[in-house]
Amino acid sequence: MEELREIAKSYYDEGSTEVQTKATLFFESMDGDDDKRVNLEEFLEFMRSQGYNHMRNNSFFRLLDRDGNGSLDFTDVMTLYYIIKSGRPFCDCCANFISGVFFTCVRCHNASPRSSFNICHPCHKSRTSGHSHDGGRAFFLDNYTLLQVLTSTSNETNTTAIRTTPIPSSSSSTQQIPTIHPLQRIPSLSTPPQSPTSFMKNK
Repeated sequence: MEELREIAKSYYDEGSTEVQTKATLFFESMDGDDDKRVNLEEFLEFMRSQGYNHMRNNSFFRLLDRDGNGSLDFTDVMTLYYIIKSGRPFCDCCANFISGVFFTCVRCHNASPRSSFNICHPCHKSRTSGHSHDGGRAFFLDNYTLLQVLTSTSNETNTTAIRTTPIPSSSSSTQQIPTIHPLQRIPSLSTPPQSPTSFMKNK
């Protein structure tokens, strides 16, 4: 969670006046009595009114409350603002907030990215999610590998589109992720790694 605080602070500090104003208004909309702090009652009421039911609980409030004094200061609320805006997930198995790496069901993501099935590392490791498709075990990718596969697939699609004539299709435009184990995408060990200099030149 500390890393998320630092990220949220960086975005706020480096943001435009408009971004900072919206963030401040977000804080003020939670601070019902205008005492520059958000207590548990104010937090729960705001979560209820905005429909953030998965965040409307004491444990998530305590997670945000860095100094444990029972109220959220501006930085705590900015962390919440970042969590909401960035779409950080809660585990669909244990319902805990996932502050780090998470795993996404590839088939669910392909069907609808907005309603994908995400689980935390402990639930993925213990295989307790019970999530399956057609009676078989679901295939998961961690969020870093998922992004890499999406980028790779997008690049391959764009290259193919340049070389071929587009064919009209009535199918969904949602980008499909191949169910290939992430370790299969690691380059051969016989391939010499790029030096930092050559890597920068290729960026």
